Amino acid sequence: MHRFGERLNAEDFKLVTAVAGLRYLHGWKRRQHILHHRLFKPGVLNNVALLLFA
Repeated sequence: MHRFGERLNAEDFKLVTAVAGLRYLHGWKRRQHILHHRLFKPGVLNNVALLLFA
């Protein structure tokens, strides 16, 4: 973020910040964060696994 944050548009900056914030969340809070910011992977099965093992 320090190196490239100024090059990102507002939407991309929010997305990168949301992904970086996952590091500090655990359990249900992490799952809520994934759903709220729509941090999904391609494919239904991948998303189910993402939410189960988050």
